[in-house]
Amino acid sequence: MGVQGTSVIVHFAEVWKEQPRRGVTFEEANLHAMANVLHAASVWGIRRLIFVSIGGSRPGDPDPYFDARGRAEALVRGSDRSWTVFRLALRSVRGCVHGPVPVGGTLARELPPVFLSLLYESTGSDQAVPP
Repeated sequence: MGVQGTSVIVHFAEVWKEQPRRGVTFEEANLHAMANVLHAASVWGIRRLIFVSIGGSRPGDPDPYFDARGRAEALVRGSDRSWTVFRLALRSVRGCVHGPVPVGGTLARELPPVFLSLLYESTGSDQAVPP
């Protein structure tokens, strides 16, 4: 099994622009994707989830993006997983987070070191923060 030994899921995936003709909506990419992540964590026995979200997200927000992100956060908070929700400021992620990216790759070189340190601490990982 590909997740053997995995103790935490770090979920970055999202979209900034809807493309309804292609089935890419805020609801699908943010809310339904989170429901799938939570289901997979349950099936695979992964107890810890870290969700990287955006400041200002809240269920019922008039902006469909913030509404979908807020409802995804609510799914996490209502789950039986041990969880952390990081809420980044919009300007710190615009243009660098476009989907699931392994921490330690390109994304790790673009995000502030303070954020990466917090992220690694929250995973309980013994690994050093990548350069």
